[in-house]
Amino acid sequence: MPGWPRLRPDMAAAYLGLGRSTLESLDIPRVKAKSLMLYDRHTLDGYADRLSGRSVSEQDILEALG
Repeated sequence: MPGWPRLRPDMAAAYLGLGRSTLESLDIPRVKAKSLMLYDRHTLDGYADRLSGRSVSEQDILEALG
């Protein structure tokens, strides 16, 4: 999954460690591509950051990677 900007619901759920039905019950924005609903990876990261009470910017990640 590294670098994949959009994820199918099953992959997005696995990415967050949730079941698919739990993910779909949450108010996380999705992108519609034809008949497929996709989740933006950065939106999923933002959701997880908000749950942890901490916000991580792209710059923070780049600095951590050195």
